[in-house]
Amino acid sequence: MKRPLFFILVCVSSLLVTSCDFSKNFFGKPQVIYDAEMDANDLSSLYLLAKTNRAKLLAVSINGSKLYHMEQAPQLAESILYLADKTDIPVSSLLSPDFCANKHVDLDWDILVRDVKKYNLPESPVKPLPISGPKLIHNAIERSNSKVTLLCSGPLNNVAHIISEYPEAIDKIERIVLLSGSLHTTESITIPFDNRWKKTANYNISVDPCAANIVFTSGIPITLIPLDVSNLLPINRLIIQKYAQKPTTPGAQFVMDVIKSAIKKHKEKTLTPFWVAIGVMAITHPQMIKTIKMSLRVITEDGPNFGELIESNEGNVVEVCTFIQQDKFYRTLFNMINH
Repeated sequence: MKRPLFFILVCVSSLLVTSCDFSKNFFGKPQVIYDAEMDANDLSSLYLLAKTNRAKLLAVSINGSKLYHMEQAPQLAESILYLADKTDIPVSSLLSPDFCANKHVDLDWDILVRDVKKYNLPESPVKPLPISGPKLIHNAIERSNSKVTLLCSGPLNNVAHIISEYPEAIDKIERIVLLSGSLHTTESITIPFDNRWKKTANYNISVDPCAANIVFTSGIPITLIPLDVSNLLPINRLIIQKYAQKPTTPGAQFVMDVIKSAIKKHKEKTLTPFWVAIGVMAITHPQMIKTIKMSLRVITEDGPNFGELIESNEGNVVEVCTFIQQDKFYRTLFNMINH
């Protein structure tokens, strides 16, 4: 009894200096639900979440709309959980309706399918559940004995349905860690002159802007990881030589193969494999990132800017990640791969 009491007294006396992370140091691990489309980077981050001892993965929901999804995504998620020896974690298989799908979003799904197929993931003996993402998330929230954190990589229609259809679940959501946007958040981050960058940065919101607007106006705390921040984490052969370890399991080998695939022979600019991993670190190692408060709004009005996320006085206050400790990220990530 003396140690917990001492811990509380230390925390209370130091509130003006730093914050005490009760969720990790005292009451247990963050309870996480991962909502994603399951491209190669999503799958590698799923492996990290399933294997880490700093969070408990409760469920995996597959997002997307009829226009934007991979039919193979649920079974691919099961393959990763099989590699992680976590086949007891439930995976959804049914898509939820969108709210206002943007038919002008341009994405070649065949490329994503081929990109994942080349890794020859093993087939899991466990099949995804015949259940929608919102229903699975709701069930996981109801079963959890503490608040949950949602990690969202992809369109937000699953989360928007939770907010709209199960309002009683809102109070049990601790935070939403969301990947989207290109907000030019610090002077130290340079934005590539690459049209793919803007499309990729805005994709997770622009696919279904009305769903995103429901999430941003819900009052649930949001930590936004804009694509800009990933520029602080280059990937090249020198990084691999300095930080990487030899993979010790098939799952670790898969994650390393995904990371290495981002390295081009002629050092061409490529989209980072670490964007989703930053979201994982925001949950498992929050001291690694820095955030600022920004007022953001999703444009849902028809027009050329439909589906964009902008800074606006009429928006909602969000914690936006502006910095991540580079050396600590690399060391932690490559240690997590072989955990």
